[in-house]
Amino acid sequence: MGGTALFIASAATAAISTISGVNARNKQAQFQADVARQQAEYQRRLADSKAATMRRDANRALGRQFAHLAANGFDGDSGTALLTQQSLATEAEMEALNMRNEGLYRGFGLDADAHMVTRKARDAATQDYLGLGTSLLSDYYKFKPF
Repeated sequence: MGGTALFIASAATAAISTISGVNARNKQAQFQADVARQQAEYQRRLADSKAATMRRDANRALGRQFAHLAANGFDGDSGTALLTQQSLATEAEMEALNMRNEGLYRGFGLDADAHMVTRKARDAATQDYLGLGTSLLSDYYKFKPF
């Protein structure tokens, strides 16, 4: 009877310890995933803000350039001046899109990190539960009465 009581006490302790460890790991993983998701959202918003600032600054510069051309007697609506304006506007838009895409890629990477953290925690929990089951079966065969 002493062996059975020892087995039950050992099994209960192992189960409680495993469950406690899994719960703690899951909470930590969830926290890390939440932080990564928040950082991802921040990177996306920051990139959008930088792109908008880039567009606004480029439009102002183009406006100043157009006013300067007009003040010096050039026709900004045709010829080389127009082509220069269009080229600069295109380059500015490309730069703004590149800024936005960089932020989107950083955000995507952080979202992937969040997913990976939670996935690793689930895999570790599965391994812990399998290890607990193996240990309980092994202990059962050590203490079984026959």
